[in-house]
Amino acid sequence: MTKHLFWVAALAACGGSNPGADLRPTPPAPAPDVPGVTAYVRGELRGGTAAQALHDQIATGAEQSAAAAGDRGHHVFLGTGDLGAAKDELLALDEWLTADGAQSLYADPKFQAGFSQLFTAEVVPELYRRRPDWHTWGDLKPPIDGPYWVMIVKGHLAQATEAENRAAHDAVAGGFEQVARAAGDVAHVPHLALDDDRVFFNVDVSTNYDGMIASLQNPEFQKAFGALFDAPPEVRIYRSTDWQQW
Repeated sequence: MTKHLFWVAALAACGGSNPGADLRPTPPAPAPDVPGVTAYVRGELRGGTAAQALHDQIATGAEQSAAAAGDRGHHVFLGTGDLGAAKDELLALDEWLTADGAQSLYADPKFQAGFSQLFTAEVVPELYRRRPDWHTWGDLKPPIDGPYWVMIVKGHLAQATEAENRAAHDAVAGGFEQVARAAGDVAHVPHLALDDDRVFFNVDVSTNYDGMIASLQNPEFQKAFGALFDAPPEVRIYRSTDWQQW
């Protein structure tokens, strides 16, 4: 809802970069059969929500080959119309064991031919490496049967090194975890881009839409969250669906 847009402007007061050695800690290797990479796919559907039938046909047909390549979860959402997510815009989050497995499937001409039919314009899946060593809780698969929402945050981190950005993130996430959980936030899953450790991508999963919006409007959270980035990040909210997924 547009009335919630005001809080994004508060993020403009972001901190600047700090000088320092470019010491990049090696990300921990994921445990066997535990997803280490998330694919982020979003775009305007050709035909709107009537595209569900085509999506479900493609997903059903691709599930076996995707699983063989390391896809351990395909989650499908639609935009709520709030913030940057257009009404009924498609969001898909796929949990991959490795980036190589994801890139192999997405490069398959047969997959591309079906995938491209879903959208009004070209959509290229973006891959992000999960960072379980950053402050996190929950998982992308919520332990509920009812409706839920996801908030996507994507932005460029303010500090010069990964260690500094991790410390800043962990202070905010750790400091607001209790409040977030009380408002219905069941998962906070941070990621970094494969080739740029200052590009941050995060998924929060909530069982309470109103609680999520209230958390975003909290002035203390706005100030702390905005300082993590050197420019206002993209923020989008999506709702769960009954589309074909696993």
